[in-house]
Amino acid sequence: MNALVLSGGANKGCYEAGAIEVILKNGFVPEGIYGVSVGSLNALFLADRAGRAVLAGKSPDWPAIGSDLVKFWQQKITGPSSFIIERSWLAIGWATITGKFNGLLDTSPLRKLIDSEFTVENIAACSARMTMGTVNVWSALYEDVDKTTQPLFDYAMGSAAEPVYMPGAIINGEPYFDGGLRNIAPFSKPMADGATTIIAAVCQPKNIGRSEIKIGDPIALIERSTDILTSQIINNDIDMADSINQSIKLSLAAGHQFAPGHILYGKRHVEVKVIRPVADLPISMTTFGPADVQRLITMGQTDAQQALVAIPSAKMP
Repeated sequence: MNALVLSGGANKGCYEAGAIEVILKNGFVPEGIYGVSVGSLNALFLADRAGRAVLAGKSPDWPAIGSDLVKFWQQKITGPSSFIIERSWLAIGWATITGKFNGLLDTSPLRKLIDSEFTVENIAACSARMTMGTVNVWSALYEDVDKTTQPLFDYAMGSAAEPVYMPGAIINGEPYFDGGLRNIAPFSKPMADGATTIIAAVCQPKNIGRSEIKIGDPIALIERSTDILTSQIINNDIDMADSINQSIKLSLAAGHQFAPGHILYGKRHVEVKVIRPVADLPISMTTFGPADVQRLITMGQTDAQQALVAIPSAKMP
């Protein structure tokens, strides 16, 4: 099974879109799409457009869908108001005092965008698996939500909701927030589903650089803190996937078989390719425009082209 893994990263998802376009144009046909946070938004788009084709009696044109995803970011995500509204500090203060704090940002524009662009019928009709990751902050558990789970779009909002920064999603009385709290790039689920090839589009560099932010600006401080945490979490995710792969490869080469109950029992070696930037992506959540979006799209396209040249087998699954 070919799996496409899409990391979290807020509006850095436009970098991901550029990478996805190149991945799909190279002939990679996803049989499973796994997203977290903004990766969930991109996963919804891919599944919706593929399902739309199926319902029209056609086979999904994955290269065209990848190009449409880039157009979606270019045309629909033109600035912060495309998915957030900054709350006034007076409103935040009052909500905090009265015990009704619901995030520094209002994400109702994001919900409006999701409702206007996607349908649960299209997504359910997609032939590929589609899974989003979110965290129930009461149970502290990471949950994989598949394309048939309802209310699907509520879970999508939860998957994208950075705690404190954004309001979570209340589903069946339980609070759901960003899946990135536990898992920035969901490798374990596609591995468990039997993936043989995984291509991951990741918004975070391996080594985060220096950034002299204004410490007195709480939004900037949250953004910077999130960047630091997510970079480390995703490095851990990738290292874990690599460690499992290496252990399986060495054991099989030595003729070892894993007995039932062993942590690696039933697992197989999976070809994994990660596309990620070499440095922090230059974009802010609250002060970006079309030029910033296009810059990151181009960076994603370039990084994907360079990465895929190194693995010809990933072009034709």
